[in-house]
Amino acid sequence: MPSIEEPQQIHSVSVRSLVEFTLQEGDITPGSFQKPGRAQAGTKGHKKVQRSRPESYQSEVEVSFRVTEEELPIEIRGRIDGVDATLEPVLIEEIKTTTLALDLVHEDHNPLHWAQAKCYAYIFAQQENLSEVRIHLTYYQLDSQTEKTFEKDFALSELEVFSNALITPYLIWFQKVRERRLQRNQTIEALDFPYGDYRPGQRDMAVAVYKAIRANDRLYAQAPTGVGKTIATLFPAIKAIGM
Repeated sequence: MPSIEEPQQIHSVSVRSLVEFTLQEGDITPGSFQKPGRAQAGTKGHKKVQRSRPESYQSEVEVSFRVTEEELPIEIRGRIDGVDATLEPVLIEEIKTTTLALDLVHEDHNPLHWAQAKCYAYIFAQQENLSEVRIHLTYYQLDSQTEKTFEKDFALSELEVFSNALITPYLIWFQKVRERRLQRNQTIEALDFPYGDYRPGQRDMAVAVYKAIRANDRLYAQAPTGVGKTIATLFPAIKAIGM
């Protein structure tokens, strides 16, 4: 039997997911847990900060960067909260909303926030051929509606070293996942129905289950006891995974 190869496709990962994969740690700091309505309030806070910036300021700037490592093309994507390309150096702003009092928020309050901003800055600097970028990490306090901003300048070379240190562990992990997926698919391809014959109606149900899964649809089936509904569901479900 010929070996099964996955068609080459671009794997997309967000900047935030990349950063959290490599750097995420536990945190029991007060205010670090999501509260009801927090996401909506955070979105409103973001927009309020963005609207307060000068006309030259661009909000929600989409960026992407493709990493080709052997046969593992990965695209890192995201949206920068704000960019002001009229400044020298170009300004990249990362906005975070918080319920903590701002006097408790220090420059290294959360390393993941700087990491996100630096990844965005690196991708943008690569796209625009910039040798240096200025980052504003701005915290917006939702209750007092006040801001606190930290500023740092970074050379492209610094950002490249930092970003590569984030990407490399992700590539190693993704390679392992890809190898296991290929192995899984080969095993599924070789899998036969565990019984010699289908019971009456069992094959029809298995086909319907398979088609529903492949179409990302729902299937409601009603059949009498003894038809073999369990295996008629599990077998095609496993086969659909390998496709």
